[in-house]
Amino acid sequence: MFRSLFKPIPFLLSKAAKSYVAKPHNSHFLKQSSVIWSQQIRYFSNQAKPVEFKTYKENEEHAQNLIKERRYEEALEYLIKALDMKGQVFDEFDPEIAKSFNALGVVYRQMGHLQYSLDCFKRVHEIKRKKLPEKHEEIASSYNNIGTLLRELGQLDEALENFEKALEIAKSLNGPTHPIVGGQMNNLGLLYSMKGDLKKAVEIYEKAREIIAKGYGENSEQVAACYNYLGMAYREAAEYELSIKEFEKAVSVLEQLYKDNHPDVPALYNNIGSVYNTIEDYEKALKYYQKSLGIYQKYTGNRHPTIASLYNNIGLVYDSKGDNRQAIENFQKSLEVKIELYGETHPSVANAYNNIGLSYENSKVYDKALEAYQKSYKLVLDTYGDIHDYVLKCYENFASIFEKIGDLQEAEEARRRSVDLSIALYGEENPQTAQAYNSLGEFYQRTNQFDKALESFEEAYKILEKLAGGEDLDVAIALNNLATSYKEQGKLDKAEECYKKSHKIFIENLHETDPLVPTSHSNMGSLYFDQKKYPQAREFFFKAVDLFKKIYGEEHANVAQVCNNIAISYVEEGNYKEALEYFKKDLKIKLKVLDENDKTLEDAYDEVRGVLKKQGKTGEFSPQDILKELGI
Repeated sequence: MFRSLFKPIPFLLSKAAKSYVAKPHNSHFLKQSSVIWSQQIRYFSNQAKPVEFKTYKENEEHAQNLIKERRYEEALEYLIKALDMKGQVFDEFDPEIAKSFNALGVVYRQMGHLQYSLDCFKRVHEIKRKKLPEKHEEIASSYNNIGTLLRELGQLDEALENFEKALEIAKSLNGPTHPIVGGQMNNLGLLYSMKGDLKKAVEIYEKAREIIAKGYGENSEQVAACYNYLGMAYREAAEYELSIKEFEKAVSVLEQLYKDNHPDVPALYNNIGSVYNTIEDYEKALKYYQKSLGIYQKYTGNRHPTIASLYNNIGLVYDSKGDNRQAIENFQKSLEVKIELYGETHPSVANAYNNIGLSYENSKVYDKALEAYQKSYKLVLDTYGDIHDYVLKCYENFASIFEKIGDLQEAEEARRRSVDLSIALYGEENPQTAQAYNSLGEFYQRTNQFDKALESFEEAYKILEKLAGGEDLDVAIALNNLATSYKEQGKLDKAEECYKKSHKIFIENLHETDPLVPTSHSNMGSLYFDQKKYPQAREFFFKAVDLFKKIYGEEHANVAQVCNNIAISYVEEGNYKEALEYFKKDLKIKLKVLDENDKTLEDAYDEVRGVLKKQGKTGEFSPQDILKELGI
C-alpha cells in the first residue's frame, strides 16, 4: 500500500509569533477578566482578599516582596491599589503614575500576559513624552521596551518601527559610530532574522560588529556577542554550518580573553550543542552540552539554574536518540536541582515534570506519563491560572496521551480546549490560534474524520492568509495541510492546486536543506502517484531522496520511506526489477534504524512478497528469504 511520507505539517511558529488580546472570553472553562482604572488593563486572580494598606508606598513595597516570591497575581492586587491611590493624588502624567504602569508592565510580562504588559509600557511612553524631549535616552529606552514586547507578540513590523526610532535617537545623542548605536542595530538585526530576511539581518549584524569593534576592539566580549547574534541568525535560517562557525568565532575571542573563565563560553558551547541537536548529530550535541555542563559545574556547583537547564538539554538529546532511560535520568536530575533551588511548587518544576512525562510517553509507559503531566498541569494552574500559554502545552500533552490510550473523546476535548484558550489568549486572528486549529485538524485526520479535518485546516488557512498574505511560510504549511485533507477525500484537483501553491512558496523562501523542501517534493510526488502519473511522481520522489540524504545522511527513515514510495510506483507500472531495487534500499535502511518488531518493517516485507509473487515465484518468503532474495 502506498504511504505518503508526511501527514499534515505543524506550523513553524517562532517563540515570538504570539499576540495576546486584552478582552474577556466566555468559554465554559476560562475565567472572566476584570477591568481596572481607565486604561482597560485586565488581570486574573483567584486569591483570597488582600491585606489592606493605607499608602501607595506600602502597597508597592508589599507587591515587590510578592514579586520576589513569584506570587505575581497577588502582587498585581497591590500594584493596582497603589495606582488607584496615586490617581487620586497625582496628575495623570506624573512620573509616579509612569512608575506604577512600569511595575504593572513588568509583572504582566512575567505572567506571560504580553498584551497587558504592552498596554502598560505604552502608557509609560505616553507619560515620558509629555515630560521629556523626544531626543532623550529614556524615550529611546521606552521605544526599546515597546519594541521588545511587540517582537515577543509577533507584531514584527510595529516592533521594527519602535527599534528604528530608538536607533535614530541613539545616533542623534551619541553619533553614528558609538557602540551604543551598534547595540541598537543588534535589536534590528534580530527583528529581520525573525522576519526571515537573513540577508538583511546579517548585513545589520556585520555593521553593528564593525561599529562595536571600533569602540571596544576586535577581541572584545562585545564583538563576541555580535558573533553570537550572527550564529543565532544563521541557526534560525537553517544555515547550520555558518551558525556553528560564528559561535566558534565567539568562543575563540572569549577564550583568548578569559580562557574558559567567562560565563558566555559555556553558554556558547550550549548554543553549538543546540545546532548539532537540530541537525540530529546527537553525539556532537552531547559533547558540547556536557562540555558546557562541566565548566558550569566547576564554577557554580550543582545548585544553579543553568545546571538544571543543561541536564534538561542533555535529556532532550537522549530523548531524540530514543534512549528514554537516559532521558528520564537527566530530566530527573534537572527536576532535583530545580526543587532544591525553588521548592516543589515553582513553575520551572512544571517544565521538568512535562519532559519526564514526554519520555515516559515515548517509552509507552502511559500511566507514568499521565501522572507526570498532571503534576505539571497542577503547578501551571497554581502559578499562572488557567489563562496562560503554558496551559496550552498541558492541553497538547493530555490530547496526545489520551489519543494513545484510545480515549478519543478526552483527546478531542483537549484539542478543542486548546482552540478556545488560544482565542482567549491571542484573539481569533493570530498565528497561534491557527496553530491550534491545525493541531485539531491533524487529530481529525489521524482518526479518519476527514470532513472535520478539512474544516479545521480551512480555519487555520483563513487566519494565516488574512494575516500574512499569500507568500508566508505558515500559509504554505496551511495550504499543504489543506491539500493533504483534500487528497484523503479524493478531491485531487483541489489538492493539486493547494500543493502547487505550497510547493512554490517553500522553494522560493527556503534553502534546499530545510526539511520542509524535500517534504514538499515528497508530497507533490504522492499527489501525482494518486493521479497515476507515475513518472512525474518519481521526479519529485528522486529530488526528495537526494535532499533528505543531504540533510540526514544515507541512513534515515525519511530516505527509506521515499525509496519505498518509488518502489511502489514501479510496481504500479509492472516494472518489478526496478521496484525490487528500491525495496532493497528501503529495507537496508529500515533494518538499521527501526526495531525488528516495527510494523513498518513488516509492511515492507509484505510489499516485497507481493512483488515476488507477481514475478511468478512461489514460497512463504520469510524475512530471511526476502533478505536473501534481495541480496541484503
